Amino acid sequence: MSNSALAVWRSRDKTVCWISKAVPSNFASGLPIFVDASDYGWCVALCQRGKRGRTPKIIALGVRSFNETQIKWSASEREMFGASKGLRKMERYV
Repeated sequence: MSNSALAVWRSRDKTVCWISKAVPSNFASGLPIFVDASDYGWCVALCQRGKRGRTPKIIALGVRSFNETQIKWSASEREMFGASKGLRKMERYV
């Protein structure tokens, strides 16, 4: 495992902490953050909830592709990396 992958893996507890801070306990009126990673990149979407039962509206979006080393990581490493980078990117909006 590369040094950067180890750093991401070790920071997973901080990422979970950021998620809990970024999404308020009253989730229905908060700003949900959706993060996803594929084999080739990651995406984060900051959304605003509308009326109950409606689809959230995207208010900010961040997308980045993985480099050659990051593509070789496991799925969980790519997800954690996408979550940590994505939450840092959305920090200024929350």
